Amino acid sequence: DDAGGAAALIGELEQRGFLEPEAQALKDQLEITTSASQSGGVVEARKAADESPEEEELQLRLAEALAAERHFDEAFELCLGIVERDRDGVGQQARDTLVTFFGMPTADPGLVSQARRRLATLLY
Repeated sequence: DDAGGAAALIGELEQRGFLEPEAQALKDQLEITTSASQSGGVVEARKAADESPEEEELQLRLAEALAAERHFDEAFELCLGIVERDRDGVGQQARDTLVTFFGMPTADPGLVSQARRRLATLLY
């Protein structure tokens, strides 16, 4: 739970020119958590998404905020819904975001497995 210390350690590791998969997953999680906290967290993201439900970007920000707070089930559902409605544009961003979520150390492996299968079904 020491985001500052973890970020410093990741920075030191990056100076070598590469990150191990575990370190990359931690870096991704830190970036999502930082982004979510800067945008006001789940409460503010949900408020914005509820006010403009047609704006997929706001739905994606809400998914990121949810994942940052370890509410992966809802975060996965939001991203999968975006991909289903828009396979290009924001849908592509949602797919990439899902892949990042899948690698996060705090994500539940069972939920990840289910969401991976659903994503594969949507894409093919």
